Amino acid sequence: MTDPRPIPPDGDITQEEQAAVLRRTDNGPSEPDEEALLAAEFGQPDENGVYGAPQGENA
Repeated sequence: MTDPRPIPPDGDITQEEQAAVLRRTDNGPSEPDEEALLAAEFGQPDENGVYGAPQGENA
């Protein structure tokens, strides 16, 4: 099986080249209640919707 990603051997690809190979997959969350699972694991998301790292015992 060949690699479907058109990455040059030196690995140097411009942002425009990267954008050209992006395609919408229409994949939604893989879990029906993904937001609740993420919140249980990482706490509530910040104002940007980013979940934080779990707090350890020494945090």
